[in-house]
Order: sequence, then C-alpha cells, then structure tokens
Amino acid sequence: MLGAEFPYREQAEVLLKQVEAAIRCYPQCVGLYALYMITPEIFQGDNENSLSKRFINLYVNASFFNITDTDEMIVDTMGLNVLGGADVQVYFKNMDPNNVVNYVYNIANYQFDNDFPIKSGETMDSIDGNGDMQYTPQWKTMRIL
Repeated sequence: MLGAEFPYREQAEVLLKQVEAAIRCYPQCVGLYALYMITPEIFQGDNENSLSKRFINLYVNASFFNITDTDEMIVDTMGLNVLGGADVQVYFKNMDPNNVVNYVYNIANYQFDNDFPIKSGETMDSIDGNGDMQYTPQWKTMRIL
C-alpha cells in the first residue's frame, strides 16, 4: 500500500527487489511462492528478461475456466491489477485454450510495456485457430470492474 503512489514500473521493481533481498537473506531457501512455487534459481535465472516479463512471470497468472452447460470458456489473468493496470480476460469458444492463454500473456506484456494503452471500448487484433494474430475480426475491449 505504501508504494501505491509510485508509478507501476517502480512498484514492480520494488516487488522484485524485495524477493531478491529475501533470497540473499535466506540462502537456505528452496522455494518461493508468489502465485505458484518456483526455486530461487529459476527466479535469479530470469534476471536477463525485461522488467515486464520478470514481473509477469512471477506475479501474473492466467486461469482457464469452462462455463457450465455451454461450450464457452474464459481465460483470465490475475496480477496486473496489483499495479493499477487492467488484467486481461477473453471469453471464447471453438478455440484451443492454450492459444488463448498465450494470447493473454502477450497482451499483458504489451499492456505493461506500453503504459496500459488499451482502453475500454477500443478494438484489438484477434487470434485464429492456430493462435496466430489476425487483423479481422477485431475484438472489442471492455473494462470489467
């Protein structure tokens, strides 16, 4: 809460530096838990990645849900809201959920790297059945509070 007034990039840096400091203070540590368990070696090996990729790898998770009694599904991220950004949620059917999971992680990275430019009501490129970006149809965005 105390860091909420900082820009989101600084908040992400502080969170990652806190994890690094904890690893140095507790060299006997064998696992870290943010949204899932990882080893200190995996965390430290991620240091070559961009800030967005490091933050998303540790603090953002994409969840997959089947909507009961329908053929519809949802993939939803959780974690960007900690920084005041919008998480990504896609409702879909007749698509490979793994492709949609990759898509939402790509959108999450794009949002983080570009100061969360996608606003409610705008459109964005979709993906085809193979998970490749396509210009049509354009998917409409909306902010869910």
